[in-house]
Amino acid sequence: SEEIYFLNALNRVSARKVVAQDPLPPFRASVKDGFAIKLTQNQKETLNEKLLQNKTENTSFIFDVIGFSNAGDEIINIDLKEGQCVKINTGAPVPHKADCVIQIEDTISLEKDVNGLDKKIEIV
Repeated sequence: SEEIYFLNALNRVSARKVVAQDPLPPFRASVKDGFAIKLTQNQKETLNEKLLQNKTENTSFIFDVIGFSNAGDEIINIDLKEGQCVKINTGAPVPHKADCVIQIEDTISLEKDVNGLDKKIEIV
């Protein structure tokens, strides 16, 4: 092993384990554009059953969009309730009460407000 300047480390293997001192980003961040959702108990049970039994039929759920989270925003403290979601962009903070993020391609906009923003979406 040898010590080298970090800019010269491309395509090399570290001889020791490298551990970050602090998490970066320092919050749960979304890795995709979509909707951070809070599932109802029934939705959780339906999804668990579908996954356990390897079922492939479509199951759709409808959510009310109550806010948004963009990359660079502060961590949002929205009281996300069951059946609600927040539109989220890649790199944005995920609300604390969200169960997961569903990518935008797996949703259908059902209702928009006067500004053209989603008010209600369906996950398919």
